[in-house]
Amino acid sequence: MNRRLSLELLMKAAFLAGAYPVFGGTKLKVKSAIFSLYESLIGLLLGSDFVSATEQAKLASYMSRYIDTCLLLKTQIELDHGAKALEQFCQSNFNSKFILLAKSEQILLVEQMFSDSDNTIFKNAEDWIYSIRAITLFCYFSSQKGATVALEYLPIPSKYIGDIPLSSTTKAWSL
Repeated sequence: MNRRLSLELLMKAAFLAGAYPVFGGTKLKVKSAIFSLYESLIGLLLGSDFVSATEQAKLASYMSRYIDTCLLLKTQIELDHGAKALEQFCQSNFNSKFILLAKSEQILLVEQMFSDSDNTIFKNAEDWIYSIRAITLFCYFSSQKGATVALEYLPIPSKYIGDIPLSSTTKAWSL
């Protein structure tokens, strides 16, 4: 077996074992209403002047895929319930969805969720918004823009050669 094939098999096995846990049940899928809620929250948490609308959409897509494939079913359900509770709160108090509220009202709601542990918005709102913020930051800093613009990116001054043929006299560690 050559090196490239063995590394590919190892990578697939590691991904299936660690990054795609399914414990007792099927996965939830992020619905379009919750997707648009995540998209507007990304703009609020990262700053809409810092992240453009198209980048917000890309991050929301990445975030929903991450939630669907990498988080436990229990965590997915908690995030789903929190998003629905926020939408119900906005509907009952503002007669509108969260994404249709004025930017100032959205900012006030998010700040209220962060600042008040005895939250009047919904039960466990503080835990929910901190989870959403953590996922948002993870998705941003693991995206191409976050990794190259926000973080200090120092590319290695060489090129990638995945499979180097070795002779009997070549030392593998010297490459």
